[in-house]
Amino acid sequence: MTLSPIGTRTLLVVLLVLIFGLHLGGVGLFMKDEARYAQTAREMRRSGDFLVPTLMGEPRLKKPPLLYWLIAAGQATIGENEFSARLPTAICGVLISLLVFAVARRLAGEAAGLYAAVVYATTAFGLGMGRLAHPESLLSLGVTGAVVCFYLGWREGFGRRRPIILFWLFAGLGFFGKGPHGILLPLITAGIFLLVRRDPRALGRLMIGRGLLIALFPVVAWGGITLLIAGPDAGRLWIDETIGRISGRMNFHPEPVWFFGKILPAALAPWTLFLPLVIAVYRRKTDPPAGGLFLLIWAAVPFVFFSLAVNKVAAYMLTAIPPLAAATGIALSRLTAGRALRLTGWCFAGLSAALAGAIAYAPVPKLPVFPAGALITVVMVLIALFVFGAATALAGRPRLFATGSIVGVVLFMVTGICLLLPSFEATHSLKTAGTRIHEYIGREDLLSNTGTKRAGLWWYADHEVDREKTVGNLYEIWNDRRRIFAYGRIRDLAALMERVEPRLWTLWTDPQERYVVITNFDFAVR
Repeated sequence: MTLSPIGTRTLLVVLLVLIFGLHLGGVGLFMKDEARYAQTAREMRRSGDFLVPTLMGEPRLKKPPLLYWLIAAGQATIGENEFSARLPTAICGVLISLLVFAVARRLAGEAAGLYAAVVYATTAFGLGMGRLAHPESLLSLGVTGAVVCFYLGWREGFGRRRPIILFWLFAGLGFFGKGPHGILLPLITAGIFLLVRRDPRALGRLMIGRGLLIALFPVVAWGGITLLIAGPDAGRLWIDETIGRISGRMNFHPEPVWFFGKILPAALAPWTLFLPLVIAVYRRKTDPPAGGLFLLIWAAVPFVFFSLAVNKVAAYMLTAIPPLAAATGIALSRLTAGRALRLTGWCFAGLSAALAGAIAYAPVPKLPVFPAGALITVVMVLIALFVFGAATALAGRPRLFATGSIVGVVLFMVTGICLLLPSFEATHSLKTAGTRIHEYIGREDLLSNTGTKRAGLWWYADHEVDREKTVGNLYEIWNDRRRIFAYGRIRDLAALMERVEPRLWTLWTDPQERYVVITNFDFAVR
């Protein structure tokens, strides 16, 4: 029985919701940025001030407030938890996958669209960033939506205004979600593509003047009100954060120009292994897929743009993944039996043999996070994927190879989520420590830490955290008559526990004995 297009698209949406939503709130906010965005949204909602975001009581104006608003809305409806913090970016992941489906389907048909959407949703960055509370997903959604609308409108000769209006609305979404790259990246992509196609007059049909007004209005309106409330320092802070990162005036993450050359293959994994096949399909002389130039320009613009910037963060490459996923999905749908497919089959056979040999003869590593059984199960799924791929490729069955690869990677990702994430959660020190502190700490008690996890500790303990202290600073405050709780590495606090009188009590220690919570309060006789 063959499903109708509506049926296949419904199944696609269900699969995407499963991939991005499965166990979404089951792991603590282990990244510093996640805790900062969740805590800022919590403070915004509790204070009722939705215009001037604050983090731990201090103004946080480095980014536009869209993600804070979305997380705060989730907290108001679902509760203050990890699921509500990550739900906005998970929805972004689903929507980006559907946009990839739309452009690949227009270029190469229904099957190509389905393949491309699943490819994006199962890349390391597509899946990973879609399951983290981070504004990069909002930027990628805006850029992807704008570029897709531009290309679909261009193919129709810009006969209707709807694609143009949507182009600017998506660009404005990217700007309001992360920063000016949300407008710059789509415009640069459209401009280069039209110049290469020798159609520069089409730029005039983009209504750049009126479009910029549409895209800039939310940020300008919010920024103007914020300046009136918080003063001119707010504007300088935001300009330094956005322009300064690109120009290098603020060196947060300086990296060499080739930095993203090693990040992009990892970001596209595991589909990086299929890139030789993708190149072979697009380079063949007979019946090459359409849209190759457009997808190449789309992927190259963010890669070059962020490579030329002084400050570089790996997550910036998320905007380059949608075109690569579309190209991979299209190539899988247009595979034919031939030399490239056979070579891929032999490579997969070698990889499966190497992994099987490693499991059989190499000692299983003792990892503090993942149990050996769960890790071996995930690797076995990967081996089965390689074995099936090798068998179908060497047998000259391109359609079966493509479908099996899609199904195998989905199973690999779902198995990893189901087996490895719960294990990671069991060793999440910050969440368990903060929850433990929350049980005992009072409103007047002092909570401090020695490290850079202040926002995460504040989030889970739901208590104000004093600024990061050195061991010497902590030693000075133990004479305070208030009850004091301190979180930090055992090696940092061991000397303090020996020197302080009266004695200190250990409230909590993580299973790996790396972190500890100490207090001058005998909680056993509370």
